[in-house]
Amino acid sequence: MPHDSQLPSLEEINDLNRGQLRALYHEVTGVPADKQTSSNLLRRNISWGLQARQEKFQTRGFHQHILKQLECSASKSTPTLQAGSRLIREWHGKVYEVTVLEQGYQWQGKTYRSLSPIAQMITGTKWSGPRFFGLKEAKP
Repeated sequence: MPHDSQLPSLEEINDLNRGQLRALYHEVTGVPADKQTSSNLLRRNISWGLQARQEKFQTRGFHQHILKQLECSASKSTPTLQAGSRLIREWHGKVYEVTVLEQGYQWQGKTYRSLSPIAQMITGTKWSGPRFFGLKEAKP
């Protein structure tokens, strides 16, 4: 498929004859034009295809910007949690709830400086607390 700069503009499409329109329709859509399709319909479909391609190009830049922002936020170790937030995790059929404090976390009436000892008590094994509560993904 040709690069967009090689394709005619929307205004130039009006000057194309039927044969040129059929060839351009095939270039834009990847599908041969039916011999019975009118020049008017070919022009409209080609125009739509070119506009969709331009929209896709503009949207791609926007999506790349969003992905870059997500990658930057994902590279942070642990998200900042506001005091009063609740972390809820189900483990082996039982639901556990931890409250975020200004300085630390509260679980079963006790205050802890980090989530890791809470995760270790729940699981019986050494865990990363942020990972256990879903705040941090496992490294590949």
